Amino acid sequence: MTEKLEEKVEEIVHLLEQDPRMIELKGLKEKLIANQEFTDLLKKYQMAEYKNSSEAIALKEKIFENKDYLRYQQLENELYFLTLEINQRFQQLKDKKDCGVN
Repeated sequence: MTEKLEEKVEEIVHLLEQDPRMIELKGLKEKLIANQEFTDLLKKYQMAEYKNSSEAIALKEKIFENKDYLRYQQLENELYFLTLEINQRFQQLKDKKDCGVN
């Protein structure tokens, strides 16, 4: 039973790695990290003592002007909710104590 469950988890991971959203997300992450101006903005925002200060708000606005960052956030949210759904289904199977194995 554990072996079959591990196989299914590996299958899910493989499918997620091949998902176009995951591929795009990874590409956007690399692109954003390579953008020195953008990473400098992130660092300045992270170092801001008060996140509600006018300086921090201005930095955050500049960060969200980046279309790649907006798309990255959108994809990250989609994949997060997909992960939550998968976890809920695993929990349901666990609660049944048979993990879908007959």
